[in-house]
Amino acid sequence: MKNGISDPKDKTNYYAILNKKEKLKLFNYIEKVNLFKYKSEYYLEHIIDGSTYIIGITKDNKNKMISVYGGGAPKEIDSIAILVNNLKQKLILKETKKNLHFESEKIISFLKPPLPPPVKNINN
Repeated sequence: MKNGISDPKDKTNYYAILNKKEKLKLFNYIEKVNLFKYKSEYYLEHIIDGSTYIIGITKDNKNKMISVYGGGAPKEIDSIAILVNNLKQKLILKETKKNLHFESEKIISFLKPPLPPPVKNINN
């Protein structure tokens, strides 16, 4: 919202579909990385307003969510985020009137970044 006027895109949902080659590339890479062997949370202390992303997967009725705030994740995890972002840049978004809900919305609303450390007074 800018100057009390809402952005029309804020109320518009879009979708895109990966082609088979892109989908296979993504699935194969995620399979190779094996997200289940990694911690569920990575963050750098002393970071305020760092970038955040969440990767979620379900396999064999097991769920795994990995949250990254401000960095600190292994390169394999970051490389999945980079791959997804690169794929996303190539997608052609199509508007939909459907009301879309994402599982990650529930998780993101409860995530809070770690508190910054107390500021030390260097004048004393």
